[in-house]
Amino acid sequence: MDTRSLARRCTAAAATALLLTGALAAAPAQAKTDLRAPWTCSGGKNADNGDAGGVDVFATCSSSGNRVSARFNANGEHLIVCDHYPNGYSTIARLTVEGNGTATYRSSGSGRCTDFNLSFDEGLSASVEVCTAGTSDALCSGRSRGGVT
Repeated sequence: MDTRSLARRCTAAAATALLLTGALAAAPAQAKTDLRAPWTCSGGKNADNGDAGGVDVFATCSSSGNRVSARFNANGEHLIVCDHYPNGYSTIARLTVEGNGTATYRSSGSGRCTDFNLSFDEGLSASVEVCTAGTSDALCSGRSRGGVT
């Protein structure tokens, strides 16, 4: 192969690569929701009427009809993780119980609440955090403290 033929092939390959790159850049990207500005997160606690000394703890984030939440119910030690945000990811809840560390729980899909039936000793402190996904750019509520198993 002569030098001119090789140069033409390299030029053609570079032009093809440039066209493909331009086509990919021009293709509409999947819409990505701005998770920071429009979302409001809150959390709290309340005495559990069915569990003497138990205190429920919850965290919720919502925006424009979308909502993710996690609630630890002291009575029976249930963690309820709700995913009402159709972003293609499971809602993530992180539950921390004194002496047991932190465990991560995933919802079973958008439009649903998933009930995790857990078991802990009575009287341990508990906190919960909820996130829109398990990705690095997910929005998280921050830890809601004050729960008691």
